[in-house]
Amino acid sequence: MNFKSRLIRFSYWRINPIIVKKYFEDESQGLSSYLKMGERGKRAGEVKKSYLRERLGNSQLVIEVGANDGRDTIELALIFPEAVIHAIECDVRLFSVFLARTKAFTNVIFYPFAASDNFGFSSFYESHGGSLGSSSLLPPNLIKVKNPDICFNSNRKVLTGKISDLIQSIDCKFVDLLWMDVQGAEFMILDDLKSHLPRIGAIYLEVEMSELYKGEALFPDISKLLQSHGFFIAEEFRSVEKLENVLFLNASFHNVS
Repeated sequence: MNFKSRLIRFSYWRINPIIVKKYFEDESQGLSSYLKMGERGKRAGEVKKSYLRERLGNSQLVIEVGANDGRDTIELALIFPEAVIHAIECDVRLFSVFLARTKAFTNVIFYPFAASDNFGFSSFYESHGGSLGSSSLLPPNLIKVKNPDICFNSNRKVLTGKISDLIQSIDCKFVDLLWMDVQGAEFMILDDLKSHLPRIGAIYLEVEMSELYKGEALFPDISKLLQSHGFFIAEEFRSVEKLENVLFLNASFHNVS
């Protein structure tokens, strides 16, 4: 059974509107306050999408892992209008918001699973309170100290899949940009993608210097892995407190500058 067939077989129920409505009712208070925040401005430590356009040019294919509520997805679809955006998100609480936000974009394809290093099911630790976006496949650790307003009092089984399988299923020859916001799961995804890294032009991801989630790989390990496969650090994005995100470029396709 190929990747698309397995995804359809195991995840069709996840976009059932009745089930989504039930989860939204369960989360009504937290979700309501979350959506009232409105469109977020660019925080310190985040890249401006226009900068990505300048560095990467006319991209044709973007894979966004951890699409959350679709805000970054929309910006990517607008800044790269020629590209197909393959957006991946497993948090059922955000499905309706994502689909509503992106329905006008014909260049966005949505996949309801969690990116991992295997195909199957895994526990997904749901964040509540200040942010739904802190949910992770990994158990929370120092994240509870860093953000005490966020709690993790529930988890549910989610479908997991490999980005390497997705790349093969869409017969992808080259990925212009791999965008990752996966709360500690970066290394397991990149490790699975080792054989595909030569055909990925750029990788933008959140990094950490402390273990916010149990077992997560830290920035030095991620940097070592990518640099061993021909990537270099093109730009670091910092907040006042720390390094937040990093853009890696493949030296085979981009000049070091």
